[in-house]
Amino acid sequence: MAAERQAILDEIARLAGTLDLSVELPRTLRESDRLLEDLQLDSMTLTALAVALEDHFHVLLTDAPPGALDTVGGLADYIAVHAERLP
Repeated sequence: MAAERQAILDEIARLAGTLDLSVELPRTLRESDRLLEDLQLDSMTLTALAVALEDHFHVLLTDAPPGALDTVGGLADYIAVHAERLP
């Protein structure tokens, strides 16, 4: 499970790195990084990241409870539990 979660964190970082951002992300994302406050992602960038994550992991992030997706670690936790397991 830890290896799977690390793979999810790596993919979040990879996908975030492909977005056209108005701010530069740190080289390494930490699980505790808050998407709005620490990474300074705006609403358009958050939407683009959410769509990329939903497409890649086959998960609906809009179903997450409030506050569950505030951090990089929260995203990884939610995806680890809710992503469709594809063969």
